[in-house]
Amino acid sequence: MKYFILLLIGLLPLTTLSQEIDISVNTEGIVATDDGAQESDSDSAKETKPIVDQSVPSVAFVPKHALEKFNQRDKSTAIDLEVDKLYRRAHAQQTEGSIGLAIQTYYKIISKNPDYEKARISLAQVLAVKGDYSAIISVLMPATENKHSHWSAWYWLGVAFMKQGKFEMAIQATEEALSRNVESVDLWLLRALIEQETDDHHSALQLLSAAEHLAPNHPNIVLNKAISNEAIGQINLALVNYSNYLRLVKGTSNRAIPNKVVLDRIARLRTFN
Repeated sequence: MKYFILLLIGLLPLTTLSQEIDISVNTEGIVATDDGAQESDSDSAKETKPIVDQSVPSVAFVPKHALEKFNQRDKSTAIDLEVDKLYRRAHAQQTEGSIGLAIQTYYKIISKNPDYEKARISLAQVLAVKGDYSAIISVLMPATENKHSHWSAWYWLGVAFMKQGKFEMAIQATEEALSRNVESVDLWLLRALIEQETDDHHSALQLLSAAEHLAPNHPNIVLNKAISNEAIGQINLALVNYSNYLRLVKGTSNRAIPNKVVLDRIARLRTFN
């Protein structure tokens, strides 16, 4: 039955189908001739004009705020490239020992990008060489306002506070650093040094033991254990620590203090022991 119906439809005249189906014809560009025939107004009957969708503008509209964002992005990219170039220059100056030039370049970087934490930390390092601890605090305080600030920013802030005799603030800064990186030997050493500065050598020894777990043969840990053991009257332990320190730094340039100073301490302790 289905095939029979399809066959009948195929035999229907075109006029009948057009009555049933809505056939839309684009007559744009078609003109009638004198004999009633229709032909294209183009030179060639085979050539047809492209249909242009008038609903689409020929020029895309870009909002003003978008242009401003693009300009800000381009400006930021240019600044980032310049700052990166300046940082490499400052680092080279620092490595070469040109401390004054390095300080100037780091300050220039911060003036262009105040949020560049890495430059602030590097500047603090070179300022420490000069002993300008007030400047270190000024440079690092903005960086430590960020809750995601790097632990080394807090480390150098702790160093600066300790050097100024602001021990409570030094402890707070160092504890903040340790909360970010408990595996840093330098942080445990700094924390112990602060206790030594306040003559709490028992606490210092506990902190040095924590550092020693991370680096058992670190010369500075051994030296500071000697100093604290001597301070609390543990002379034999101090002698062992001083001797171990000399053994660890033998043949190296990694000396916190001259060997002569340590040898003098050993000789003096043996006199009173």
